[in-house]
Amino acid sequence: TVSMMVRTLPVHCLITSDITVRQFMENVKSQLTEAMANDIYSFVEIAASTGLSPDVQFSYQAGYHSTPPIGGVEIRDEELEFNATGDILNVQLLEEKGHLLLDIQFHSNRYSNQYIERFAGCYTDILREMMKRIDSGPQAKMAEIPLASRGEQARLLELGCGPEMKYDASESLVDILRRKAVEFADRPFIEYDGKIYSYKRFNEITDRIAGYLVSQGIAKEEAVGVMIGRSEMIPIYSLAIIKAGGSYMPLDPSFPEDRLKYMCEDAKVRIILTEGSLCRNAFPSFSGETIDWAQLAWAFDESACNDVSLPEVRPDDRMVILYTSGSTGKPKGVELEQSGIINFSYWYVREMGLDHQDVVAAYANYGFDAHMIDLYPSMLAGACVHILPEDVRKDMVKLNDYLERNKITCAFLTTQIGHHIATMFDNGSLRTLVVGGEKVPVMESPSYRFVNGYGPTECSMFSTFYDVKGHFEGEFIGRALANYELAVVDSRLNLLPEGAAGELLIMGHGVARGYLNRPDVNSEKFKKRVESGEFRGFNRV
Repeated sequence: TVSMMVRTLPVHCLITSDITVRQFMENVKSQLTEAMANDIYSFVEIAASTGLSPDVQFSYQAGYHSTPPIGGVEIRDEELEFNATGDILNVQLLEEKGHLLLDIQFHSNRYSNQYIERFAGCYTDILREMMKRIDSGPQAKMAEIPLASRGEQARLLELGCGPEMKYDASESLVDILRRKAVEFADRPFIEYDGKIYSYKRFNEITDRIAGYLVSQGIAKEEAVGVMIGRSEMIPIYSLAIIKAGGSYMPLDPSFPEDRLKYMCEDAKVRIILTEGSLCRNAFPSFSGETIDWAQLAWAFDESACNDVSLPEVRPDDRMVILYTSGSTGKPKGVELEQSGIINFSYWYVREMGLDHQDVVAAYANYGFDAHMIDLYPSMLAGACVHILPEDVRKDMVKLNDYLERNKITCAFLTTQIGHHIATMFDNGSLRTLVVGGEKVPVMESPSYRFVNGYGPTECSMFSTFYDVKGHFEGEFIGRALANYELAVVDSRLNLLPEGAAGELLIMGHGVARGYLNRPDVNSEKFKKRVESGEFRGFNRV
């Protein structure tokens, strides 16, 4: 019996964005040569002295299966377990009869057979590409080598592509509201604290307020601040500003004054629609004009008329500015266009089965993008929207009671609240409950439909959705919305193979115009899709 004992030598493979394939190979060769010259100090000793304990190990075994005869006797190889050191993933590249073999041993409690098969395919594709690019010229770079093969790329693009959905894209939100005000004239649209506004009356009130704003000189896409508590004025102010050609910008009175000041200066807000002393107390340094809803009481008079011509509103107009939390620096104002919200609304109505018989709960905070989930799809469907009072939002028992008592059939709730409703109560009115905002805790699906939505504000609420059925541990965000495309990419926007960690590239009709006054960040995060010119892409970590 003859054994072979080896001394493992380390090679540091550093791949930079500008290194060529030939330079990389020469660097590896140089390092290996130097390591062999100092092989008295083995990798095992280096690891012990530095505290290095790798879970993943790649090694190249040149001529491992080329055992020569000894004394004229042919030697039979007896393979032993490679991974005797217990590496979680151990990859051996071997030579046999002029071919390279890939032998992989792994912990089955960490990796599945399918994952390892995909990894092996990806690894061999990369090696083949490296060989091709060495022959193609000295300037071929390592960073240009795709990690996913062409076949894999085609499969991934198909996997990330949402269904195509057609609708009248020439309509604005104003056009849709006017159409619904005729179709569902006397049906209830907004309800709050016993006050009910039909589609026809809502349309007339917002026309009058829009006319007043136009008379105040509101310019095309001008940002108009809105600082109010929960009431029917949330949708009324929002649609009135859109009808006037402006962009509404929710202002939370609980925000520090410095933040409110930064937001208003950044967006050049000169008018804030408010109620009572709310704005004066929360934002005393504001030097622009504040308009109290008491000043607009005349607009609720059915005999009042609007003699001001309203501007043409287009689906590609900016409709809202929503500021991010600023957790990574200064808050950024996300500019959303009507077209993205309209695409979302058509998808939501179709996917959730909304129609004029539905009663929808408006739970979301006005300062977050989710407030649009409650309003605009319902308007498109002709449904009735209940603006939930603040005390109801904060009490689980009151919330569930309100949903049942008012026969709410469809609702969006933040993830934790929705999880509580679904797991603590046997709600008898809900047909569909949609949640979003964070990972769903472990749960069993309720008797009604439970949908987990995911998506950044920069992409008009949701980009993906997942129907929760049975036991769920929150591990899936689901599939793309209609007219959206998703891909996991590297920093150069190259597609990554399945299972690789990267950034989520979101493309489609709902991608925002960009961040207000932030061309530096826009150039990094918002990418034009050159081959079609039709979609914007948002690159999100």
